[in-house]
Amino acid sequence: MRPLQRLRLRLTLVCTAMTAIILACVTWGAYHVARDLQEQSGHSAFQSDYSFIVHHVSTQTVLDQAWIAQTENANHLIVYIENNGEALLFPGSWETPTSREVLVGAAREYALELGLRIDTPPSSAANDECIFFFLYGSHGERYRAAVASIPLSRGALRGWTGPMRGWMGIILLKDMREEDAVLFKLAAVFILLTLAGTLLLAVFSFWFAGRAIRPIEESQRRQTQFVAAASHELRSPLAVIEASASAAADGGVQSGRFLAAIGRECRRMSRLVDDLLLLARADAGSWTLRCEEVDVETLVLSQSEVFEGVAAEKKISVTAGFDGDEALPPVYGDPQRLGQVLAILLDNAVSYTPAGGRIHVHAGGEGGSVRLSVADTGPGIGEGDMRHIFERFYRADSARSAKDHYGLGLSIAQEIVSLHGGEIAVKNNPGGAGCTFTVELPAGTARLSGR
Repeated sequence: MRPLQRLRLRLTLVCTAMTAIILACVTWGAYHVARDLQEQSGHSAFQSDYSFIVHHVSTQTVLDQAWIAQTENANHLIVYIENNGEALLFPGSWETPTSREVLVGAAREYALELGLRIDTPPSSAANDECIFFFLYGSHGERYRAAVASIPLSRGALRGWTGPMRGWMGIILLKDMREEDAVLFKLAAVFILLTLAGTLLLAVFSFWFAGRAIRPIEESQRRQTQFVAAASHELRSPLAVIEASASAAADGGVQSGRFLAAIGRECRRMSRLVDDLLLLARADAGSWTLRCEEVDVETLVLSQSEVFEGVAAEKKISVTAGFDGDEALPPVYGDPQRLGQVLAILLDNAVSYTPAGGRIHVHAGGEGGSVRLSVADTGPGIGEGDMRHIFERFYRADSARSAKDHYGLGLSIAQEIVSLHGGEIAVKNNPGGAGCTFTVELPAGTARLSGR
């Protein structure tokens, strides 16, 4: 597996793990809040059931089994009643997983541990004594439990076994299997949401990591291509230098020609090394501008004259023009670097303009900026290459290497223009007759914050 692919998987795993932990914590907290609300709601409903039974006993004169059975079935309750310590026998209206006798006995024992007895009179003849707690059956099912001792202060209450006086003991149990089923479903939903969210986050993280490292992959690919091309370019002049040096060492009438070849190839290698060093300094932030007021017209004319001779050899005309009759405002910058920008653009134009073509350099001022343009009548730039033309190591066609171009000139020009606070762009001329590079620089003498 390639290093970048391993990096992508690691990023995916780290992002997924971190977001999954956060999502699990949030989900766990949300589940606990929902569970607490469910418990509170269930407890409130159970207290209402207890209050309803006590109110009925306190206000009615007859307590019959039909009412007990209806109350149990309506609310899934177990109601056990004693009068003065004697149980009112009732078989129950529904069957529980654990027998009623076992559940009632367990509730009585736990209440006794908490200090409440229902087989003795309450300590107050005016107030009820009641405790609430949870109880577990022999099969692990949960019940809400209430044990109470209630004084009968009014006239006789008739039950199904006769009159009731003194006090009444109540054990009330509510089956919580429905509530627990709701909590189980709620937990399952939260778990599924966490798993689904984690899976989606993993997919997104994998996609996002791929997008994040794509520029690195592309840069590595182009650098690999450039290193291969540069290695070939360096190997060729080295071979020529070696052969020429060997031939020149033998002397003879052709020694001068061999020495000239050595000089030419050395200059070619020097140009490549200089370009690489320039970009390296730009990346390191150590590229310093020596700024001063630059006369734009002088800059354009001097660079145009430099390339007139080279262009004339290919029968290409080089012309320069300016807006209006007034002098253009100066540009505050490094004249050597700005001249290098124009040299790169003119060199490209000469290289790709066919014999008999034209190159026009134009300068103008507009809205506090100065615009320089270099137009040629070459083949133009393909749409697919247009958006990559300023990228490092990019070569729009394989012919560049044969013309001493390494895909670095335009990226160097862009770096220089950016350091001067300007912009560089390119577009094809109307009708497909070549292309025009445009450099826009801020006019005036304000100091730059370049490196």
